[in-house]
Amino acid sequence: MNIFNLKCIIFGFRLEFTIMCKRYSSFKKVIPFILAAVISFLLTSCTSPGTKSSSNLLDVANISSYKAFDQITFTALEGIVNKGGTKIYLEGFPSSSGTPVATSDEFWLNHIVNLPFKRVTPLTLVTQFRSDIKGLIIWDPSMIVDTENIATTLSGIKSALPVSPSMAKVLEQSPYNLPVLMDLRNNHFSSRLEAYTWAANYVKPYMSEIKFPVWIGDNSGDAKGDESTLRDWITANDGFAFEANPSTDVAVINLVLGMFPKDTPVYGYIFYADAQYLKTGIAVLESVGVSEISKAGDYLIPTDTFDNLSLLHQLKANVAFAPKWNSSPQTPDKSTVYVTFVLTDGDSLAQDGAFLLVHQWMSPDRGKYPMGVSISANLASLAPTMYAYYLKTATPNDVFVGGPSGAGYAYPSQMPNLDQYLSLSKQRLDQAGLKSVWILDNGYLSSPSPATINAYKQIVNPEAIFTDYDNFTGGYLTTPNPPAISFAGSTPVVHDVFGIATGQDVNAIRATAAQANGKPAFVFIGLDTWNSSYAQEAEIIKQLGPGFQVVAPDKFMGLILGAQSQNEIPAPQLAGP
Repeated sequence: MNIFNLKCIIFGFRLEFTIMCKRYSSFKKVIPFILAAVISFLLTSCTSPGTKSSSNLLDVANISSYKAFDQITFTALEGIVNKGGTKIYLEGFPSSSGTPVATSDEFWLNHIVNLPFKRVTPLTLVTQFRSDIKGLIIWDPSMIVDTENIATTLSGIKSALPVSPSMAKVLEQSPYNLPVLMDLRNNHFSSRLEAYTWAANYVKPYMSEIKFPVWIGDNSGDAKGDESTLRDWITANDGFAFEANPSTDVAVINLVLGMFPKDTPVYGYIFYADAQYLKTGIAVLESVGVSEISKAGDYLIPTDTFDNLSLLHQLKANVAFAPKWNSSPQTPDKSTVYVTFVLTDGDSLAQDGAFLLVHQWMSPDRGKYPMGVSISANLASLAPTMYAYYLKTATPNDVFVGGPSGAGYAYPSQMPNLDQYLSLSKQRLDQAGLKSVWILDNGYLSSPSPATINAYKQIVNPEAIFTDYDNFTGGYLTTPNPPAISFAGSTPVVHDVFGIATGQDVNAIRATAAQANGKPAFVFIGLDTWNSSYAQEAEIIKQLGPGFQVVAPDKFMGLILGAQSQNEIPAPQLAGP
């Protein structure tokens, strides 16, 4: 019991005691009322400052016992209700990318939500917030993916729950008594394009309310829909949910993206587990989808499998974001090969919210050696307490790098509105306190051009630029693009050598160092986050042996600046004017 609670109880006790003593002549008669008064104040009046009273506790429900498609109903409800404040938090989402999402859900609840809560059943949420729900919208199981999405879109607009036919039967009955507002089975859609064309026409009167599109993605390749996470963000913001194969559904993509002005964020993820991916593990359609988004003048904020965003977005960090970064020029040792490692894919909030936490941040090896961690600049505004947690718990050896390609995942050379996108990128990076940025371009096929890099320099003005994922092309070792190190004005620009396996990484570092004209040499390894770890970094360092020094990415850039000032990096390597 804290001192504030104690003062509340004493004050309340004295007040009740005075009133009752005036009412009753015998002290013995007062005793039962004194006890009741104390209990009353303990349970209701005296919560600590900054917390809610027991009648306003956050409701936490675990939805793991429900089928994936029925989980959509509860995540949509979460968004509808959380429009009015931080009221619902859900747990029990399916695992993704090898990440036990339940671990991260429980962790964030206890470490960054910082609200008193009570646990309830999912159906209790329906009865408790019945006044927020206008009715039901039933999707069509014969076109489950697309009508789930349409039902979710209409759910936000109409404050109605998207439901399967079986869930509808439950919620139509007592004690819920929810009426069916729409039944999409009656539309008999014959194609994906027909379904979304109907939805686009239906929501035209509501377009001033609809904030962005959400590309749900098909992570399993089974076309069963059922992606329940992020539905709360859709219903809380009246988003337009859709699905499309980047290769075959171009008309759908153009239809949906054309509903919104340029510079609109596209949430979700365009990953599509087609036959080629399921066979080779290479997500070719990802780059196709990002190209289509970029050409529309938009950018992707990867948020697939990121849950409870409607609540996390409302929490305040109440701290200034100032991640560690010091790239002041330093004199390098001429006999040393300097290596820096940076974990990839930080632009993905799904990575930041679960995989990074469980697979890397909790590692006992974290902090033993310098490591760069790419992270989304959007995390500072979309989930500020999560971002603050990472900054607070970072060791001196953990240094953050802005994830691709600034304000969101986009290919700059394909954007018709690059200057506006870069202005927004500067705002997001500045808000997050990030001093560097990572650029991906051209669907991994080539590095960003000198013109693109110089546009970043002029508008974003970062202290360092990282470029490329070379898993498809071999990076600068096999492409005719720029050298390993170049400059945009005074800003160092470095090109990635992609790291995915310890032995291959050691060989790649040695081969890259051999490309340098003498020493010092500099090698930037982008460690594939899905297959890499802090323990792997330690093994690479061990195998490299003498003559190699691993440094954090900020110091790496400072050493490059020092080498350039001493003409140890030839002037012809400049990236442009």
